[in-house]
Amino acid sequence: MPSGKTKCKPSWMEKLDNSGKTLGSWCKRDTSNEFAGYCTVCMKSILCSNSGANQLISHADGQKHKKT
Repeated sequence: MPSGKTKCKPSWMEKLDNSGKTLGSWCKRDTSNEFAGYCTVCMKSILCSNSGANQLISHADGQKHKKT
């Protein structure tokens, strides 16, 4: 039975965040968790199993990400 979680998809890396950068310019798939992306700016995993690419876009709007 499927778990209902969304896996991080390579196609998301072409999407734009709210600052106009592609997700792939700062994010990659987390090799230790198929349900997460990895922010190369903040150096942290971002769980995206519930909200998908929108969670990655939301992360880019955060103060820590913008500050770094």
